[in-house]
Amino acid sequence: MTRQGWKRPMLLPVILAVALVWAGSAPGAGAAGSEAAALSPDEILDRVEQNLQGDTRRSVQTMTLSSGVSQLVRTMEMFARGDDDLLVRFTEPADVAGTGLLVLGDDMWLYMPVVGRARRIAGSMREASFMGSDFSYDDMSALSYQDDYRSELLGTETLDGVSAYKLALTPTGESSYSSLTMWVDAERFVILRVDFFKGGTLSKTLRASDVRDVQGRPVPFRLEMVPASGNRETVIRLQEVRFDEPLDDGLFSVRTLERGR
Repeated sequence: MTRQGWKRPMLLPVILAVALVWAGSAPGAGAAGSEAAALSPDEILDRVEQNLQGDTRRSVQTMTLSSGVSQLVRTMEMFARGDDDLLVRFTEPADVAGTGLLVLGDDMWLYMPVVGRARRIAGSMREASFMGSDFSYDDMSALSYQDDYRSELLGTETLDGVSAYKLALTPTGESSYSSLTMWVDAERFVILRVDFFKGGTLSKTLRASDVRDVQGRPVPFRLEMVPASGNRETVIRLQEVRFDEPLDDGLFSVRTLERGR
């Protein structure tokens, strides 16, 4: 779901939660050869999205911000329900512990303990850097994207030794990005790389790697976002992730967000 007139950009979360799912037994996996070759771009994206989604997702991740010799490492928990609801909460270090991001459908709030109350994130603020990283608020909140972009299959390429579909995605409405170029593993339907463009100019690149099996699903344990300038990067590493486990309905609320734990 997206609010009218605004299209949330895709970010595997993780993506996050950003991005997390695949295996021979998972929906849409293992389709290679002639069947895969016959797929339309919409069908490719549908397989990717099927792989990314579960009823619920719960994960622990580290976010490492690197610039030159400077490096910051933060730990966060992430909870997701379907493709609409997301809670991100930082647990370490002490200066960011309790800080959280809540997404409920088209609405988004940020809570910082030093402020003491949740603040709604709206409009152009959603394009701003999330906690000083190379991910924007919109990047972190993007749990679904198929309906927000018009897709075109540009062909197949070998990326890091893997046969991949190359797709061009153009937003169907207002968006943080003018277009995306995406590479998808042609066998496992894992997103391997996304180039984000603003005004036709490359803005940043997301790379997913270290794919491991989790509950019968291949999951990328490393997400790297690098701006076009190349002078810094943000790396998200999964420490643990579980799918389809019960989550309390009260977890996804501003009240819970403001408790900071």
